[in-house]
This record gives sequence, C-alpha cells and structure tokens, in this order.
Amino acid sequence: PARYTSVEAIATYYLAEIRKIRAHGPYCLGGYSFGALVAFELACQLSAQGEQVAFLALLDPASSLGEAGAGRAWWRKRWLRRDMREHVGARLDIGLKRAIANLHLAIGRDLPRSVRIQYIVDIYRQASARYSMRPYSGRVTLFRGEGRADRVWREWETYLTGAIDVFDVPGTHDDLRQERHVCSWATHLASSLMAAQSHSRTVGPTQADWLPPLVASQSHAPITTVRT
Repeated sequence: PARYTSVEAIATYYLAEIRKIRAHGPYCLGGYSFGALVAFELACQLSAQGEQVAFLALLDPASSLGEAGAGRAWWRKRWLRRDMREHVGARLDIGLKRAIANLHLAIGRDLPRSVRIQYIVDIYRQASARYSMRPYSGRVTLFRGEGRADRVWREWETYLTGAIDVFDVPGTHDDLRQERHVCSWATHLASSLMAAQSHSRTVGPTQADWLPPLVASQSHAPITTVRT
C-alpha cells in the first residue's frame, strides 16, 4: 500500500527529499494537477518555517471539488470523444482494477503493474477531497486550462492572498500534457521562472545554483495579472 495518502504527508516527504539537496531556500516549486496541490502545500510548509519560496507555479491545479469542479465544456468534450459503449467499458475496467487492487492489498501482496496507476489516481482523488487549504501570501503563477468550473478558480483565489499572475491557456486539463499544447504554457513558465530567479538573486541571499521547479507526476496570450 501507499505510504503517504494525504497531501500534507506527501508534501512533507518531498520536502525532506529536497532538503537533502538544499537545506535552505530560496526554493522554486511547481506542479500540474494533483502535483500543483502538493506544490502549494510545500510552499505553505516552507513559509511557515520561515523559508523563502521564490517561485510557485500551479498548472491547472487540482481542487477539493474533484470532478464536480469540471465545467460543462470539459464534460461535453469528454463525451464527444467516446460513445456509450466506450464509456461503460471504461467504467468496468476501472471497477475491475479497483477490485484487483483491493484483493491484493487485503492478502498483503504487491499490486500488479496493470492496476497501480488506477490505485494511485484513487489515492490522489481522495487526498484532494480531504485536503484543507489555507491562505498563502506568496506570489503565484497560475495557469488555467479550459473547461473548468468557475468555482474551482474562486476557491483557489480565496486562498491565494498574495500577487497572482494568471495565464489562460488553450486545452482542457488532460490536453495540457500533449506536445501541441505544451508550448502555450511552457514559454510563460520559463520566463516567469527566470524573472523570479533574477529578482531573488537581487534582493535575497546569493545562490550559486537553483533547484528546478518541482513538477509532480502540463494561441492565448497571458491575460492580465489579476492581483498585484
């Protein structure tokens, strides 16, 4: 079974690993989907410990709302991609994988490779639903994909109390991992990261090297900075 099943525990584990490489900040963090939620928690833990988080990027982050946070456009596109037979088949496949995983866990055996991804996805979904977000006052670069419900972004903006640089990028949540969509956000990610590094070197402690963004495992121009 998974050793860490909550956002807080996963972030604490990652933080311990990061500190084996760099004991103190400034730190650059980032993540996609559930990984963005973990990166956010990492930033909160580091800030509470008095460490400097120079950069935090959230790429279409997960929400405690789960699939309920998906907007109509996202569901419409998903249904257009598959007919009813494919949908039922996919649901049966997920159910079978869950049953196999539960059986192996019950008898204390390792999970077959064929069910591990579904097992981890379920853990991430449950962890997201249980996670209690708290305010974060550092600067955040937020990438918003298409099709998410407005309440997802309202939830995030409730807790992002500092400056937020918002980029609306084409593609749904799953699309953002595809090569043709990556360029729409990667360029902005790189320029934002370089600006944060430059600023931190100017006003903060000198650092000879930097940790790259932590990405756990995805043309519109950027809209405006919504809060500065």
